[in-house]
Amino acid sequence: MKKSALFMIFITILSLSLSASLLDIYKSGKLKLIPDPNFGKGTEWDIYFPQGILDIAFTKDGSFFATGLGNKACHCVYKFDKNGKFIKKIGRKGRGPGDLYYPGKLSILDNKYLIILENPRVRRISIFDMNGNFVKIIKTKEPVFDVVGLENYKIACLSERYTGKNNLKSSVFILDIKSKTRKLIKTLKGRVRIVKTPETTLIEPSLQDRIFIRKSKKGELIIANNYKNELFLYSPKRGKIKGILLDLPSIKIDNSKIKRYWREEKKYQINKYGKEYISYYKTHKFNGYYKSLFSGIFPLFVNLVMDSEGNILILSYEGHYFLDTPIVRVFSYEGKLLAKTKLSFNIFQPERFDSRVKRIWFFKNYIFASVKDKDDSFELIREKLS
Repeated sequence: MKKSALFMIFITILSLSLSASLLDIYKSGKLKLIPDPNFGKGTEWDIYFPQGILDIAFTKDGSFFATGLGNKACHCVYKFDKNGKFIKKIGRKGRGPGDLYYPGKLSILDNKYLIILENPRVRRISIFDMNGNFVKIIKTKEPVFDVVGLENYKIACLSERYTGKNNLKSSVFILDIKSKTRKLIKTLKGRVRIVKTPETTLIEPSLQDRIFIRKSKKGELIIANNYKNELFLYSPKRGKIKGILLDLPSIKIDNSKIKRYWREEKKYQINKYGKEYISYYKTHKFNGYYKSLFSGIFPLFVNLVMDSEGNILILSYEGHYFLDTPIVRVFSYEGKLLAKTKLSFNIFQPERFDSRVKRIWFFKNYIFASVKDKDDSFELIREKLS
């Protein structure tokens, strides 16, 4: 009995020593992505997600829930098994219990509940069990733009509010879905630009693109502002928050960078929509409107994800935001830079140059990406990091 136990321990240690950690892979300098040809075999992703996938939440066994854009995907959530096979549809269009209205962000709570954030205007969060059965609705006082399931019935919420005079205020609070109590843990203030076009008036940028909330492997809440070199860790158990300074390079915006963005945007729109956009870009030449979309610096990063080993991955661009090779910087919880590597997209076609790294998700040592195939339809692919 003792010999067999010792043998199993030896085998476990040997297998761990022979397998490279994710940090070792990052330190190699370039991430090699190996497509999994068996993932999603026979699944017609374009039927469920005609305009791409919006968000994914993974369960412990690798099965996942997903929301999408366009037609049928707008008012429901789909569940798939770990191999990408369709299991069931959750929800339907409406405002009642069990209904959904433009579901967006997804998260898993206590491995028991699926948290579904609906359109911020309806100010509610719907909760289902892991089998897709409706549990309850949580109404919020303000529009919520992101949710993260923590533990012990607690979820983190990110809200934003335009306070006038070009001021924008975001709040991160903890909500107990059982008692419905809430606790404010962080307030962030920012400035916005009012951009007027012939069609509408825009408030740029939105906080849902500049503030990120994520759950760490240790169960802490990560709060990051992609216009500042700062990151906050909040511990639900201790009720304390601490700040961490990151070392991320800032890229100043000059006229040449804006013009380059304009050229790429024009090329993309004309290739996608054809003749009608050729005439549009002839009449709407590069002008003050596109300059007004940018001021100061580009965002320091465009996505923040956690890997299965607890590393903090910050994805950004070098040279030109949106247009150059994505860079992955790996940080520890203390803010120490552990590795820097490039993320190559050569083996699949990104849905658009300005969302390459926004529509990817990490699960264990896999990257999941919402991409376009040759006939311009969307699919979900899984690729192993090596």
